[in-house]
Amino acid sequence: MRKAKKSKRTNAIKMVFYSVTIFALLITIAVPLLYALGYPISLNTANLVSTVSLSFFLGTVAISWMLHKRIKPENLTGELGLSRDRLTLKNIGYGILIFISYLIITVAISEITQLTHTSINSNAASVLGIFPLWLLPFTMILAPLNEEILFRGFMVPRVGIVISALIFAALHSGYASYLEFFMALWFGLVAGYAFKRTKSLYPSLVTHMLVNSTTVLALVGSGMIAMVHIL
Repeated sequence: MRKAKKSKRTNAIKMVFYSVTIFALLITIAVPLLYALGYPISLNTANLVSTVSLSFFLGTVAISWMLHKRIKPENLTGELGLSRDRLTLKNIGYGILIFISYLIITVAISEITQLTHTSINSNAASVLGIFPLWLLPFTMILAPLNEEILFRGFMVPRVGIVISALIFAALHSGYASYLEFFMALWFGLVAGYAFKRTKSLYPSLVTHMLVNSTTVLALVGSGMIAMVHIL
């Protein structure tokens, strides 16, 4: 009786993740297509909605695959390095150290470009465009979580650090910036190594959240992107 009840619960969880994965993929494809066909959707709205849905697809497709491979729902957090025992001050500290390294490298690159009179600017502002207030918690928390689940928690044990970092960097090539690609590749390599060494997703997750938060807040504070309440 208990076994049957547990099996029913597992199947229900599977169906939820399968459904969210399929729905997120459909939204990711459908919204830009509707814009291209001339439906009354602004380019900025189409980009934002497809970005959000793609993020959820990245996170849920990894979990859906793991459930499909008969990993029990109660074991998912452990497999992904998200269990409570992995949330330690040491792992959070690693994440902060990686973030500080990230800042040092970006500042160094900025100084070098100024000294050499070259231009390797980030295109984050032009890609983000008008930034709705509702997107703030998504950018700071949910997007990093979804990406870390797929690229570190799921991919590193299966395809290795280098390949997962290259795919992660390729995902950020939409910024059309060498700087964004290089920093995404650097972060992918360091985050992958941190995950493999600690068996915890929290170091890379902390770094990812800090990078996204400081980037958005800096762009809003400098007036490079406009934040609106409704979009």
